[in-house]
Amino acid sequence: MDNQHFSSIEEYLQNEESQQRILQKMQRSRLEATVTTSHAAQLFDFTENQLRDWETRGLLSPSRSMREGKTGHRRYTITELDKLAIISDLLNNGYSIGEISAHIDAICGAQAYAQQRSVSIVQESAVAPGDEYRIDASQPELGIDDRAEIQYKQLFWRFFVSQVLRIALLILSEQAPPNRNVGLVLPLRKETSATPLTTDTLPLVGESLVGWLGRSRSAYTFLTRVPSLGSPNYYQVLALQEMQENRPEGAPPKDRTLIIIDKRDITLTLNADVVQTLQRLLALIYESEREWYPTFEVGPRDWVQSVADFTSGTSRTDPILPELANSIIRLGGQTQTGKDRWRFCCVMLPTMTHLPLQQRSLVVRAQSRSSPHKVGETSVSPSDPFLSLSIRAFQSGQSVYLRHVSAKNATIGDREAEEPLGSALAMPVGAEQGQPVAVLYIVADEADAFCIEDERVLRSIGRIIEEVLLTYQTRMRVGEHLESLIRHPSIGDAFFADFASENDFRSTLEEALLEVKTRPGIESARAGRQPDSSGEPGNRSIGDEETEALSFVAIDVDHQEHLAIRYGDRIMRNLYRAISQRALAQLTAFTGTDYKLYRILGGRLYILLKNTSLKQAQALARKLSQDLRGQYLIDPLLTFPGQAVLPASMLTIPDITVHIGVVSYLHRKLFELFQQEQYKGTNAEVEVGAEIVYALNVALSMGTLGRGLIISWDRKENKFQAI
Repeated sequence: MDNQHFSSIEEYLQNEESQQRILQKMQRSRLEATVTTSHAAQLFDFTENQLRDWETRGLLSPSRSMREGKTGHRRYTITELDKLAIISDLLNNGYSIGEISAHIDAICGAQAYAQQRSVSIVQESAVAPGDEYRIDASQPELGIDDRAEIQYKQLFWRFFVSQVLRIALLILSEQAPPNRNVGLVLPLRKETSATPLTTDTLPLVGESLVGWLGRSRSAYTFLTRVPSLGSPNYYQVLALQEMQENRPEGAPPKDRTLIIIDKRDITLTLNADVVQTLQRLLALIYESEREWYPTFEVGPRDWVQSVADFTSGTSRTDPILPELANSIIRLGGQTQTGKDRWRFCCVMLPTMTHLPLQQRSLVVRAQSRSSPHKVGETSVSPSDPFLSLSIRAFQSGQSVYLRHVSAKNATIGDREAEEPLGSALAMPVGAEQGQPVAVLYIVADEADAFCIEDERVLRSIGRIIEEVLLTYQTRMRVGEHLESLIRHPSIGDAFFADFASENDFRSTLEEALLEVKTRPGIESARAGRQPDSSGEPGNRSIGDEETEALSFVAIDVDHQEHLAIRYGDRIMRNLYRAISQRALAQLTAFTGTDYKLYRILGGRLYILLKNTSLKQAQALARKLSQDLRGQYLIDPLLTFPGQAVLPASMLTIPDITVHIGVVSYLHRKLFELFQQEQYKGTNAEVEVGAEIVYALNVALSMGTLGRGLIISWDRKENKFQAI
């Protein structure tokens, strides 16, 4: 090869785009490269049977190709080979395969933690200014499925750490004046600086996890190597300990946590109960640093929206609730013999939530590792002869604590499975808002295993569980029936989908007015008549006995505000639907008219009557006033159409009345209206339609002055009157 060709190749290889293409191909080949079982075993001096056994235990996950519908041979990826390298080293240093298999995820996380911490500073310094947001092309890209699986496993720690910090910040914020920023700094370096801590010396604490609560109550969690403040003169730094107006009291701080608060006219007072609760919550973060650190460090940070459908009847749970149950066990600490003080924890959720509280069973939907129960199967029922501890807590909204479980106590749901029983605690979750959304059930081998301090911190964890469950419910709800919003984009509430809407009314009204405006023969029919020029809305809406007219009946429920206060929104929603259904049924018996009913809002209905005289419209109004009066049988649990109605749950709402407005417009009067200068534009039917709606609203407004009133335009008196 001559020098000219070599120079050309050298120049090509030095080109940045060429280097990136080659690097991507090299990375792809490394990621897609796999080895057989025999080759993987040879690399680490294992036998093939060992690898197959470890796959059965869940330590390894080799890929298997499909050929002609048959499963192919096992292939080990780079990720699995890395895992084998860790297992090999641990086995060579005296650890058993049982110890490794029980903690394989944490072990791999610890290895990633160590690797990332060793390279993170170098990686940060190598990023060119302006490229901070770009994906680092020098790092190997994971497969989509592998990446999703990793994010799923890391989801709990991102959620848990940020939520614990948020709860701690909210507790702190209640001790300070409102609308102030509050921060927590958790230094990760165990040694502490002898320098007095101020906002200026804050960076000396080194790498820290930071929680920040803004004035809007938005919470932020992030990792920083040098914590500092952009406006240090506005803040003060305090240690987390008992204090009275910023003056330390009692015992010295138990951990390294620092509080940042606004120093303008603010002094902080923290009593022993608040400090102890905060310290126990934050201890969960300090103790699990190796698990959560990789999720806040460098590398891909994908957004994961976890959701779990607990109503599907399956036993599958989610990545967050079981780990919260495990965290509760860690929260209990250990006995002098090194055993967990609390043996197991279950998160129990109600079934059949459409039933009253007293009829709902509870089923285990998540639990700690040592629980003897089965997720999705173990349940307790309110129909049991002796209500279980969990049912008692659920129905009472109060914690139920057995400090010593007697052998004769019948409130333990499955005593045989749960033995030995020293003490047990059932705590409702979300009872502060009315009805609990779950129950925490925790069992300990020893008696008197729970104290008031334990209950405080468990209630704090309960708030996190409550938010998880409500978030899941919301995500499930907004993800349902998406096809319907494509087919019917105007319908928001399917409960009233059977009724024409206000949009339908305006569209039909404008079509009817346009038909009158362009109808041949109207001009000759009005010969010798002069258009109204008085400008009075009433004169424009005067009807007479002729049937060539557009007539309207408007209906609304009397005293809705009082009914809503007494019965609540859900029952009122069901009442409005029942009234609409009854009105529609009565209209079908009113023969000889071209009509359509429209639901406008709440209990307000419009009826458009074509070729109907004022007298006929008034007769219909009188009939509807009588037919809609009286009592209604409502199912207060009904939330969607087609839901099964329980006869025992029916509620009678007595003495319902409606007020009604009636207006009628002769075709020739409407034509005269269109001839007026102000209505000669291209949207004349829209403007005239607005006049009609205004007249209907005036009539309904007058109807609120009594009960069961019918207000109609009186042509002779030239005004609205009760009939």
